[in-house]
Order: sequence, then structure tokens, then C-alpha cells
Amino acid sequence: MQRANKTPTQALLVATRQTAGSALYGMLDVLSAAGNIWQELVRDHDMSRLFEVRIVSNLREPFTCGNEIPVRPHCCIADDPRADIVIIPDLWLDPDESLRGRETELMEWIRRCYARGSAIYSACSGALVLAETGL
Repeated sequence: MQRANKTPTQALLVATRQTAGSALYGMLDVLSAAGNIWQELVRDHDMSRLFEVRIVSNLREPFTCGNEIPVRPHCCIADDPRADIVIIPDLWLDPDESLRGRETELMEWIRRCYARGSAIYSACSGALVLAETGL
């Protein structure tokens, strides 16, 4: 069966120094594989990516996130990248640690994404970031 060519859904994965590397790269891997793993297994040459996935951060330069996992962002919030979906992965935070008043530029960027139509998702403790935005 032939599948109609379709523009991939643009997805941004938010990465901060507190992001859990396993969550970040697990999501990157799963979303990048969507639409082509089965086709590769059955040798169907009609492979197409369902998602175009990029990592966005408040930093332009590479950094390490939770458990010293290296992160090389594709873009930063100062570039004001746009996407169909924005995903906030799990965070590594101390139980008593609060996000209140932190990462204010990131919180504002997430609110702007939502205002212009991006769907905003979070995984696990990434919901703390989402809650801090007020959305």
C-alpha cells in the first residue's frame, strides 16, 4: 500500500541542564523512527518521517544535562523556533527544588508557542515546567 507523501510534524524537545538525558534522547529516537522502522523491516521503500524533531534550549552551545549527558541543541529559544508540537521531557530535580522564578525566558517562549498554535506536551516531571508557565 502506498502512503501519500506528507510534510512531517515539526516537533521541538525542550532541553535544560535539569532535563533527564534518557527521556530527551528516548523521545528523540522514538519520534525520529516513527514512520520508517516497520517499512525498513519489511523492505518497503515508501519510508517517510512522520516527525521532524529538533532539540531546543535556552543555550546555543552544547551543555550537559542530568547525569552529565551531552546535549547539542539544534536551536535556542532566542531564535524563536516554531513547531507544531513542543515537548518538555522529564527533569532531574531535588524533591524540595522549585522552578518558581527560574528559566523565565524559557517559560515565556513556551507561552508564545502555545499562543501561536503549538500543542504543548510534557512527560513526567516535565509537567512542573508546564505548570510554571501557567498553561
